[in-house]
Amino acid sequence: MSSTKEIHPRLKHYPWHSDYVKMASEFRPYVMFAHEANYRSTSVNTDDFGLREQFDFKGEVVNWRNLGREPHTILLGGSSVFGVDASSDVQTLSAHLQKHQKSVLNWGVRGASNQQELLHFLFLKRFVPRIQHVVLLTGVNLCSLASLKNIVMYPDYGAIFSQQVHFSKLLEDYRRKSRDPSFELRRFLVDQVAPMLEKNRLLGSAVHFFLNPRRVAQPRPLMDFQYKIDLQLELLENDLDTWRCLSKEMGFKLHFVLQPAIRWTLKPLTFVEKQCFEADLKIHPSTLDYANSKFYEWYCRRLGGLCARRGIDFHDSNQWLNVPELSDKAIFTDVCHLTDEGNKEIAVQMQKRLKWNQDA
Repeated sequence: MSSTKEIHPRLKHYPWHSDYVKMASEFRPYVMFAHEANYRSTSVNTDDFGLREQFDFKGEVVNWRNLGREPHTILLGGSSVFGVDASSDVQTLSAHLQKHQKSVLNWGVRGASNQQELLHFLFLKRFVPRIQHVVLLTGVNLCSLASLKNIVMYPDYGAIFSQQVHFSKLLEDYRRKSRDPSFELRRFLVDQVAPMLEKNRLLGSAVHFFLNPRRVAQPRPLMDFQYKIDLQLELLENDLDTWRCLSKEMGFKLHFVLQPAIRWTLKPLTFVEKQCFEADLKIHPSTLDYANSKFYEWYCRRLGGLCARRGIDFHDSNQWLNVPELSDKAIFTDVCHLTDEGNKEIAVQMQKRLKWNQDA
């Protein structure tokens, strides 16, 4: 009898997760990638920019090219801000926050680094006549990048998720849109030959030597988890300096919120949370490099210090979940993505705790 592949518990408990799995990313200059534009599904939809389709406080779809001059709040971050695993576009963090703040724009991008968050803002800000608040709900992607064993980390530039996939998509996008027949032929040959070389390592080594007889492969420098964390925190310092300058020049209030994560908060896991998290650990055991209390305490202090030295308000949302009334509620679908209940709770706490009425 053939064995049936086991279904991940996330798909059992949150079947709409498959809508997010099917949504592709597309290459975009300077920001590296954006979500598939005009994606349609039951739980998640995107607009022309690949941003999550969202609604204003009147319930009308946001038109990026025709925003009014009312003050706007920009919510930036990775997939947790985008709303991965929310059951619909009206169950995201930004949608819940919209009930309290009149105009909240969701600029979250799955897998975005801190540098990409900044670059997306620089690209999109031209559509927003008046920005009053910018909220960076972030912190996990920096750690997740550092935990990946095969990531290529450029010491002066950092790294991105799914590097090989995005580089391949860039080539494919160029192939489809260019009129260079020689490039088309080269890509065709690569597509035909590469799978054979991957299956036969001996043949692959022979071809590499034949094509590069004088080239000696240089091993990548060994970078452990802590080294990669420290390197990226240096890059984050530069990003925060830029954010501080933008805040002063553009007149918006800047908030940095360390996003919630399993084992960063003291909230006990429900059965479903524990089941999903443990299933993920079997696939990505290196998640434990950062999903532990010792690292979290050190990391939170570092981030708080970086923000304090720049006069940026810092908040740790993990502390907001350390209350008895949430102990039996499923907040997480994995180490950092939130359920509908989790999005609602964090939005309520953000509304209570962030300084909305103070000037930048």
